[in-house]
Amino acid sequence: MKQAIMFLAVLTVCWQARGKFIPPFVAFDVIIAQDGSGDFTTISQGISSAPNFSPTRFYIKLEQGIYNENIVIPKEKTNLTLVGEDMETTIITGSRSYNDSITTFETATMAVFQNCQISPRKPLAGQSNTVTAQGRKESGGKGGFVIHNCKIRATSDLVTSTYPVRTYLGRPWRDFSRTVVMQSYLDSNIDPQGWMEFDERSSKLDLYYAEYDNRGPGSATYWRVKWKGFRLIDYVEAYQFTVREFIHGDMWIPATGVPYDPDYIDWSGSLKRSFSWIKMFLLVLGILVTLLI
Repeated sequence: MKQAIMFLAVLTVCWQARGKFIPPFVAFDVIIAQDGSGDFTTISQGISSAPNFSPTRFYIKLEQGIYNENIVIPKEKTNLTLVGEDMETTIITGSRSYNDSITTFETATMAVFQNCQISPRKPLAGQSNTVTAQGRKESGGKGGFVIHNCKIRATSDLVTSTYPVRTYLGRPWRDFSRTVVMQSYLDSNIDPQGWMEFDERSSKLDLYYAEYDNRGPGSATYWRVKWKGFRLIDYVEAYQFTVREFIHGDMWIPATGVPYDPDYIDWSGSLKRSFSWIKMFLLVLGILVTLLI
């Protein structure tokens, strides 16, 4: 069976006091440790050991270390949860690129979307960085990438690069690409245009590229691209991209033992109160529109 690369959403959360998170009630099925003290030394081995189409959740713990792997998760590996021991010292990295004769679809290491540290690195001279390259084949459905309450900061080698490097939040991979960056910190390495053209059609495609309530020197939007599909959204429109609404997180994440922010956050890092009134407003608005039609 042909394997499908899936973008694994790992919610990496840092306790304010200790910088660690281990679910209190989880008994790990597999432990990955590079020093040989666990069941396996690579993440790929751990994933391969998980049962196919498991009706119960399979937990894999990653001990501290730098895992230089491009993660491939076959579609039959269901109910899989990976938990890193420490946000600062449990790192998954990779170095595939289109220039290695590998398609964009195969270059992903992992797609992370909440409470994450995203670190653009120094590429080869003449190359650019793009944090995302999302693609959808059609405009319907809820597919897309959401980067929420993350920190996008250049690595030291990028900061001190002797040649110029442009870093973008994303570029469209297909015609209906959708990416939302909200309530995140963007450092000065983010190009003022924000988004990179895929080809000369980018400004005319039916994209959905949006930003909401970001902060940091790279969050200024005055010089952002003037594409048809790029927009600055307000809190009402952004609400549909929260974990609770976009991936119905309340229905399945609690069972994993991984803490998450279902709604918006405030800048102290604590959870804001649920915006139930927004949901009510949207419901009433939908009813009124239906009646008018």
